[in-house]
Amino acid sequence: MREHSVRIHNTSQYPNDVVRTLVRLACNGREHGSVGLNIKNSQHAFRGRAYSNIPAISNWRGQDRRYLVVAAIGDVEKFPIKDHQYPGLKTAPIYTLNDWMEGFVFLIAHELTHCEQFKNNRPRSEIEAEISAHRTLEYFRTVREAVGVDDLMRDHEAHKTPENKKATRREEKLDAIREKLFRWERKLKLATTKTKKLRRDLARMEKAHTATPSTLIQEI
Repeated sequence: MREHSVRIHNTSQYPNDVVRTLVRLACNGREHGSVGLNIKNSQHAFRGRAYSNIPAISNWRGQDRRYLVVAAIGDVEKFPIKDHQYPGLKTAPIYTLNDWMEGFVFLIAHELTHCEQFKNNRPRSEIEAEISAHRTLEYFRTVREAVGVDDLMRDHEAHKTPENKKATRREEKLDAIREKLFRWERKLKLATTKTKKLRRDLARMEKAHTATPSTLIQEI
């Protein structure tokens, strides 16, 4: 297992070779450790989350991955996004994402920064992740034409077939089921923990209640 490697599971509408190229650019020398990266579609422009371990129900469980990143990217129509700033962080950079590729690179760079924080035992900082992602966005803009990622995308658009679209929709449905299962698994774990605590509290109170009469008799 390479110390700093990203394995990709792409179920989004965007082609694998385009996604791989953008992920390589988003890594940009980060020491993020071994990451399993799930890429899916989003109803919004983008959303993402980095996990400091691999959840039990993840498709990366048992596959030599230390961290998990889930990244969702929306349709091309969701962009551009102008003068965006991370909600609630007044000192975060303000930036514009001109298209889905810029949004994707920014998102991946942001989440991989969190993985780097996990690996180096640094506090989880959204400010640091935003600043780092903004630098990566500027880097991407300087190399985009030379890398030829837009040419790759145009080639795929020219050869898109109805079968590709059906496969994408199936993957979307599978992703939706996996995400719902993950949420319910977390709720079940929380409910199990809460139930155990309540049972311990109940047993302790019942024991104290039962012991009270004999204690009073001894005092009399």
